Amino acid sequence: MEIKQSLRSLTIGQYSFKKAISFFLCDFYNLKSLSIHSYSFSQGNGQFAIWNCTYLESIIFGDYVFENYFAPFNISSLNSLQHLSFGSYAFKYSSSLFLSSLPNLTTITLGSYAFSYSNTFSISNLDSLTELIIENYGLEKANIISIRSTQHTLGISYR
Repeated sequence: MEIKQSLRSLTIGQYSFKKAISFFLCDFYNLKSLSIHSYSFSQGNGQFAIWNCTYLESIIFGDYVFENYFAPFNISSLNSLQHLSFGSYAFKYSSSLFLSSLPNLTTITLGSYAFSYSNTFSISNLDSLTELIIENYGLEKANIISIRSTQHTLGISYR
């Protein structure tokens, strides 16, 4: 059996792939969870993308993950995604955060200083989103904030 068909969970430990410049995850049709622990992918300035992961329900980024990436962060069309969590300083220098067409996403958590240098924060077509948590200094420098098409009452807390 090919790994793309059998893999259900992918966990990357602390300090892993520190100098990797890009991370692409595609066509893992049975993957349910992705967890990247603290300080992984922390020194590269590259790209991040996930697509065609039909059953992916949870993505957790630890503290300082992808801290020095400048490229926009974009996740869309992950129909099973329910939980998305970014640790402190995750994607700190990413230019923008775009989340769209994630129909089952209920919770987004941004840790302290996550995406703090991003200019744009945009979420759209997140029909199940009920909770958005932005901790201290998360999205600190965002000057364009767009929240569109959420069908439920959205609880937003800034800590």
